[in-house]
Amino acid sequence: MTAVRRMALFSVFGLGFVVSIPAGGAPRDKDPREEKLEGTWRQTHAEFDGQDNTEGERPFRNHWTITRDRITIYVKGAHSGAWSYRLDPSRKPAAIDLTTTAGGKDVTYPCIYKLDGDELTVCLQNFPERGRPQSFETKPGSGVGKYVYVRARPGDEKAPPPDKK
Repeated sequence: MTAVRRMALFSVFGLGFVVSIPAGGAPRDKDPREEKLEGTWRQTHAEFDGQDNTEGERPFRNHWTITRDRITIYVKGAHSGAWSYRLDPSRKPAAIDLTTTAGGKDVTYPCIYKLDGDELTVCLQNFPERGRPQSFETKPGSGVGKYVYVRARPGDEKAPPPDKK
């Protein structure tokens, strides 16, 4: 069974949504796969349309806090929005749908993800009508962003990601 989340989105790749969608539905048992995603994740890599944007994103100190009910987005240490999400780890690659409300209607961004120990990689399609990314590679004109996060230790979200060598 897939897990369903309700949330809001503030800003992703220049999209400026600010929405609050309360969590709803009946209580359910937690899927053990979800527990591995729960926690705070610090962004270490960002790329879009085949271009590395890590240096440009570094000052924003982007991090996510993932709970059973939401992914909350923080920029420069301040809350900047959230998503609802639905996981389908049985797909290859594993799927995650990030949903927000824009212009009074729900918009779902089809994504893929992989979790490798304490590293989470998410590829997000910025143009939902183009469908879910099929690989963890971004290409010019694809509309796909690739974001790598590492599980944060207390205080990590306050500092920019370390320089890549």
